[in-house]
Amino acid sequence: MPLTNAWHLVNQAKAAEQPAVPEPVEGMDAGAGQSLINVNTAAKSELVSLPGIGPASADAIIDSRPHESVQGMIESANLTRLDETDVDIITNSVGF
Repeated sequence: MPLTNAWHLVNQAKAAEQPAVPEPVEGMDAGAGQSLINVNTAAKSELVSLPGIGPASADAIIDSRPHESVQGMIESANLTRLDETDVDIITNSVGF
């Protein structure tokens, strides 16, 4: 077997060992390796990972689905106690 064919086979074997990289979800790009939380499908445990969102707020977000924007989610789930910093972080951490 020619040397180039041997290298080709080695490269194919190495490629087969690599884990599959998931395809990005359309419209969800948090950048820097961070993935967005889809507030319309997220579990309560995911929602409470957001700043200012506790178990009761997560329940309110789930109960008032679907959401189309952060501001709409805040209004429909009555999340009035969130401060501006929390809202900014949430805005950059969620998708719809």
